[in-house]
Amino acid sequence: MWSRLNSKIDIKISAAILIVFASLFYVFLPSIKHPLLQDDYAIYTFFSEAASQGHNPYNVPSSFRSETIKLFPTVTGHGNEGMVVQSYADNLPLLTWIYKTAYMLSPLKGIFILTAFLYFCTIILYLLIAIFDKELRSNTVIFLIFISLNPLVAACSILPAEDKSIFLFFMVLSLAYRKNFLGTTLILALFACLKGLGIIIFPFYILYGLTQKKITLKHAFVLGTVFALIFGASHMLWFPECLHSYAWRGLRHHSVAHASFFIIPKMLGVTHLDIFAKILMLGSFFLLGISILKKKLSLQDVLILPVILSIVFNTEPSLDRLVVAIFGLALGLDSLGIVILYIIGFLIVKTNFNGMLYSNNLLLVLIPWTVTWGTIASLLVWKVKSIIRAPIQK
Repeated sequence: MWSRLNSKIDIKISAAILIVFASLFYVFLPSIKHPLLQDDYAIYTFFSEAASQGHNPYNVPSSFRSETIKLFPTVTGHGNEGMVVQSYADNLPLLTWIYKTAYMLSPLKGIFILTAFLYFCTIILYLLIAIFDKELRSNTVIFLIFISLNPLVAACSILPAEDKSIFLFFMVLSLAYRKNFLGTTLILALFACLKGLGIIIFPFYILYGLTQKKITLKHAFVLGTVFALIFGASHMLWFPECLHSYAWRGLRHHSVAHASFFIIPKMLGVTHLDIFAKILMLGSFFLLGISILKKKLSLQDVLILPVILSIVFNTEPSLDRLVVAIFGLALGLDSLGIVILYIIGFLIVKTNFNGMLYSNNLLLVLIPWTVTWGTIASLLVWKVKSIIRAPIQK
């Protein structure tokens, strides 16, 4: 039934539907909070200000914190005393340095311009891939409209200047160079230096190369050495204090919060969810490795699925992270599926799902949780079925 209905949906009709919904969203664009009033953006600018004044952003003096923190407003319009709770940046050193540079070029607005620029670079890059890469050419027009006029991405990533545009950019960039193992290694190493996720993707990428006999063990060792050297060198910035960021991130993985799948079980009184989440994540990575060894995954899946699984089984993903997972799962989706996904995204934005997810009322949380995770679960089931039915990759 789905395939018959999809075959009757012309790309022009799909594009028209998407443009209508995008236009409706942009009519209401002024109602979206200004990026400078978002809490995370205030954190970025706070530590960028510290670094621009010559302070170590991973060891900010208490005097600087008390004097400067009130300059960066939050959503409530007051100071960030409740938001910047640590005396060190929680981003990796290379990203902190890039944010500092953008901040110095244009205080307060520089980081916003950078994140928006990366998002639009992602759109242009995907267009170039679609032009020159026949393997990724299906549904190109419809998918470009999906990512370029997407209210969910705009509301969750661009406008609040969240750093998840980095995820989207490197996911697409790795696809562009996926058959060049040295080029992809360099891309994944840079991705690891900025957000850490490159570390998760790289072993699966090397395993794929060895399984498909694209590289030898010697080549794998050389590529691994190059990756490690680049990642290690990036930590020379503000070393050893920069290692504090790992301690902060590690502590956060023990909590269940934001738009996590585990938030409903937490509200129902289930305990030890962080341990259960880690077991599920490791189990999914194990199955991913088995699928690679059985040659059931395409190179595109090898580069995208580790990112998706790390987000899905995270104990505190915000809605902007889940948008990245939806983006990755939508690659290769048929035009009708993308239209439905787009409409769901529009409804999520216009019904304040993000605000409802942070409610203490179980019924209020259950509504956006069901829609968001129902969408992701449906996409995951579709992806798993396509992998099972896929022929052996050569």
